[in-house]
Parts: sequence; structure tokens; C-alpha cells
Amino acid sequence: MLSKVEADYLIIGQGLAGTCLAHQFLQKGKSVKIIQNQDLPSSSKVAGGMFNPVTGKRLARTWLLEETYDYLHTFYQDLEISLNTKILHKIPLFRPYKNENQKNQFIKAIVSKDLESILQDIPVSESKTRTIKAPLGGILTSKSGRLDVPLFLEKSAEYFNKKQIIHFENFDHTELSIKKEYIEYKSVKYKNIIFCEGYHVKDNPLFNWLPFNPVKGETLDVTLTHEVNITEIINQGAWLMPLGDNKYKMGSTYDWDNLNFEITEKAKDEILEKSKNFLIPEPTIIAQSAGVRPAVEDRRPILGKHPKHSNIIIFNGLGTKGVSLAPYFSKQLAEYLINGKEINPESTIDRFYPLYS
Repeated sequence: MLSKVEADYLIIGQGLAGTCLAHQFLQKGKSVKIIQNQDLPSSSKVAGGMFNPVTGKRLARTWLLEETYDYLHTFYQDLEISLNTKILHKIPLFRPYKNENQKNQFIKAIVSKDLESILQDIPVSESKTRTIKAPLGGILTSKSGRLDVPLFLEKSAEYFNKKQIIHFENFDHTELSIKKEYIEYKSVKYKNIIFCEGYHVKDNPLFNWLPFNPVKGETLDVTLTHEVNITEIINQGAWLMPLGDNKYKMGSTYDWDNLNFEITEKAKDEILEKSKNFLIPEPTIIAQSAGVRPAVEDRRPILGKHPKHSNIIIFNGLGTKGVSLAPYFSKQLAEYLINGKEINPESTIDRFYPLYS
């Protein structure tokens, strides 16, 4: 008979993935312990948190739009009650037309791709002429917005701490002992361990064989003149997102070569230069941040059990769509582990089992 275990699930990492998963387990009555190294840099801690249902030059629907977007609102809004704080902000996204050709293409695509419930053609607006360069108008996206990810993580950590289920320390792989019926970490037994380490999975000997393709991104926090009050996310090459109190976040860059958390002049200059395509007032920079997103080569998350150890689990690879994907896939993973429900086949770790040796 299995001796007493500390919890059903030991979660390593309290970024966006680990936090959403912990809330799922608690809502389903499962016991959880979390280990979080507060000293490790994390993309979640500096994330812009934007969610956008339609992206790209061809107005492509975000993957799993119907499944994820209604649920993300339900999930985060329910947690706003538990955490007693506002974290989800519904903000329309305005995309100025670059030229007449793009305008005609986009207007046709709205109809041909059945996007009328999400996208709207907006003519030239007098209210934007002093702040946004949009001489041809643009398209307005609904169902977009931002999650205040740093605040979500901070308030969740406080919530977990009150429940005495989070430990702020470094996870040491050499202290992990894997048995058939349980895992043991620092002489404490758990039924399962789930790694939600983001980019730091590269240092995990159990999962460093997976084909991650991480990408560094940098953003700027800025202010604009007090006469300016932009209430929409503006997106054309770069993006500008209102945070309230005359503060905005601007981004983002993509760098697959320099995978570190250091800010650079090059990224700052790139964001500012691209923002000139749509932004008239000169921004004043108040902060700059860098993160490394845990992306996967096929742009799909990785969920499921280690090919050799059924009580060793991973939840990673949410990439740039983490805010919209984390609620849905944390629910999928929780229901898979608790009830045996299938994970979306495009996201299960099984697809990479042939790479394991």
C-alpha cells in the first residue's frame, strides 16, 4: 500500500501555464503543491498579455478560436472573484490599412471568411487624426484585449501562499526520485510531478529532448502626452496597447539567436521605428523588458506524460498565444490526468515520442 503522499500534483513553475493548471486542480478538488523560483527570469512576468482572435496578413482565425475564446473569458473572470482583483481587460484592436490594396483585400476577406462578427471596416475617424496615422481607416477587432499577466501571477501567488501550497525555492533535479507509484522530492512523496518551466525546460534532463524553438521578445512601457487618450490596441507592424493612467506597452521583437533576458538598444530602436507607421505623438520610454517565449517548432503546445514515466508530466510551449491557450489547455490536461479525457491530438506530447531515446 502506498504510504501517505503530500499532494496529488507537484507543479514546477508558477508562470502562466503552472498558475492556470494549479487553479484548475484546486477547482476540481485535487491537492497541489507548487515550487517557484522567484529569482529565475520568466517571459510570463513581462508578458504584454494581448489576445487577438484574428491575426496575420491574411486575417487568419486564431487556432481553436471557438474552443478557446469563450472559455478564456469565463476562466479569468471567475478567477477575478477568487483573487479579488481585475486582471482581464476587453479592448478593441484597431489595425490601420497600409494602402488601398490591403484595404480592398481585408474588406473582401471579412465577408469571404465569415468574420463579420469579429471584424468591422472603420472609415477615417476625426478623433484619430491627431494620434494615429490612418488616412484610409482600418479594421476594428472585437473579442480582443489583454490579461494583466504580472498581476495575475502576483495575486495567484498570494492566493496559493495563503493556502500554504507554494514554496519559493529553486527546484533541484538531483533531489528527484522517480518510483512506479509516486515521485519523491526531498524525501516528500507526491503522486505526480508536472513541469511548467517555460524556456527553462532546456535545463530539464527529463524533457530537454523535445524540439522547442524558443524566441526572445522585447517590449517597451511608454507614456504619451496627456492630451492623448488611446483606448484601443493599435497594431500595424508593431503594436501599442493601453494599460491605463496614460501608460502603454509597445512591442514586440522576435529574436531566435540571442536567447537571453537582456534588453537591447537594437530592439528598442526597432519598436520605435515600426511604431512610426501608425503613431503620431512621440512616446516617452519608462521601462524596457525582455523575455524568451517557450515556442515549439510546429507552434502547438506540448502536454502529457513522459514516454517512460507516467507520473512525470509536462505543460509547456504556449508561445505567443499563451493568454488564450493556457485556460483551455490547462483544463484539457487536468481532465486528462483526472478522468482520462483525450488531449487535443495536435498538442499531445505523443507526437514527439519517436524523438525520445
